[in-house]
Order: sequence, then structure tokens, then C-alpha cells
Amino acid sequence: MMTSQRCSNVIVDGMLFMRKEDWERIGRLKPAERVDLAVGMSDVCVRVCADGVRDQNPGISEEELIERVRERLMFDKGRKSEV
Repeated sequence: MMTSQRCSNVIVDGMLFMRKEDWERIGRLKPAERVDLAVGMSDVCVRVCADGVRDQNPGISEEELIERVRERLMFDKGRKSEV
């Protein structure tokens, strides 16, 4: 499992650029560890998105929150029918 280490990744125009060493470390993870990492990162993205929706819509119902988070996470209109 990966340990917490200070990283020197760079964010430019909202995009994260990782160091070669970080990519190599991820490459050495077992498949199950990579899946765990990806799931954890996805969970964080959904929580951040939900917090943003809540901040913009105080008192929003849980059902409406879920719908708006789904809308924000869609990359194109064609994916809406898949959810």
C-alpha cells in the first residue's frame, strides 16, 4: 500500500502533472491496490462535487443533490442515458 509522502506534483490550468517517480510508484502497486486507489480518488471527486452543489444550493434535498452531482459528473449528454 502507498504511504503518505510529500509530493512535488504541479497543477497547471487545473490539470495535475505528476512526477515520473510517482507514476513509477503507482505502476509497482498490485492490481487490487490500484483499484483501491482509483475508487478512493473517485469517492473524493464525488464528495467535492457534492459539497460544491450543497454550497450553491443550501437546503437541497438528497434526491436533488444526487441528480445534480450526476449531471456535473457527466462529460457529454450521450452518457446521461447510461446512468
